[in-house]
Amino acid sequence: MSQGKPRKEYLERMAKIENKQLFELVDSKEKEWIEKTLTDLYMVNWDRYFIFEGFSLTAFGWIEREDNYKDFVILEFTLKDHKNPPCVYFLGTSSKKYSKTIAEILGSDHADCKRIENYFDIENCIKLRDSEEKQNLAEFLSCRLEYSPELIGDLIKEFRGKQNAK
Repeated sequence: MSQGKPRKEYLERMAKIENKQLFELVDSKEKEWIEKTLTDLYMVNWDRYFIFEGFSLTAFGWIEREDNYKDFVILEFTLKDHKNPPCVYFLGTSSKKYSKTIAEILGSDHADCKRIENYFDIENCIKLRDSEEKQNLAEFLSCRLEYSPELIGDLIKEFRGKQNAK
């Protein structure tokens, strides 16, 4: 499969940027601020980063969970914008436990994540164990607009059928 000229040019630009040392792209004040921000998120084990065209740094990390899964955290930082101080301009996490705390630490807005399995009928999603059935059922029902007793009964049957199919 051909990547096409625009994709090839993009990859060549990225290779040049990645060949530079990080200190060439991030000044010492930015580096200190990013390090402090990453450190402030004490619950995250930071793993990888990439630099997008020299304008932003994206960091990926993981939060350990009690059920042997891990939640992801992604932060995207601005770089070399001398008109404005560096900032986190994108935050994403799958952590139900820490999402509010992370948003508070970063001074950001918060929105709860919803489970893909409870709203989209797809096979390639993470399916949780039955121990979370009540929580999943509540999320499943909250995605529906009508709440007649008959509809709720039908939805519960549909939900339990999906759970049993697992």
